[in-house]
Amino acid sequence: MICSIISIGTELNLGLIVDMNSKYIAGSVADLGMECRCMYTVGDDIDDISDVLKQSLECSDLVMVNGGLGPTDDDVTRRAVARSLNIKLVRDKSLNDTSVKFVRDRKKRKLLKGC
Repeated sequence: MICSIISIGTELNLGLIVDMNSKYIAGSVADLGMECRCMYTVGDDIDDISDVLKQSLECSDLVMVNGGLGPTDDDVTRRAVARSLNIKLVRDKSLNDTSVKFVRDRKKRKLLKGC
């Protein structure tokens, strides 16, 4: 089985953080007998993410995406995936309370730690 790994985040392209996820994933898929032929790092740009996804889908049996999914408006990964697969995003409003609670609790933990 052939796989591709896509890491998303402008902070990766700017060198602000090191992409350890792709290294870990590549090693894990190799242990499972899969071949990782392509690894991409792409910034938070909907067109770039969509292009890389389409390219990966053409040459891989499995595409793994990491990063680029957060509770902020600048995270465009979901829209890029929908565009690449030519599907419409549907918001599950039943998750609103859960998502808001997660973000609120995360902020509260940071305040308690003094971060």
